[in-house]
Amino acid sequence: MNKQTKKVSEPKKLLHELGNDLNRVVVKEHQILQHELTQISTLIRDAIKILENSFNCISEQASEQLQLVKSIIEITTVNNNPDDLTRLSELTKGITNNVANAVRSLQFEDIVQQLTAHSNNRVEQMGLLLSRLGDRLDKLNTIDSENIELAIQTIRAMQDDLQNFCNTVEKENPVKQHSMKEGKIELF
Repeated sequence: MNKQTKKVSEPKKLLHELGNDLNRVVVKEHQILQHELTQISTLIRDAIKILENSFNCISEQASEQLQLVKSIIEITTVNNNPDDLTRLSELTKGITNNVANAVRSLQFEDIVQQLTAHSNNRVEQMGLLLSRLGDRLDKLNTIDSENIELAIQTIRAMQDDLQNFCNTVEKENPVKQHSMKEGKIELF
């Protein structure tokens, strides 16, 4: 292989490597974004289901609690029924638990916003990468075929762009929850 043929084959080899690297990155990013969007959907579905169940239970328990309070008031004047007081205490605890579940589920907006912002950042970074690579490909297309060094320099810059992208988006997903059944309860 002569020197000129070797110089021409090096940019082709680099372009081939860049194409393979870019393909792997695009596939990986697509999988990550698909997973995160599925995570968003699951969190929302879980939160709505929990809210619906919690509010139904609260409604039923509040009605029963009201009836027991009425009974206790009537009975207190005649005699003291400890079973009614125990049931009233159980209903109060049940209402408290259901309210806590509802409050935790209402916090899903913050979780979804964090996850969405993270996914949007990845998409934005991918857009910037593709734009930079497109500009460099245009530049590469205008380089004189005799200027092998400038072509190699441009291809290496594209490889650096790809590596910088990978380093930038390697931030861990800030949302650890995959279900609304997990997590702390914080009143807002």
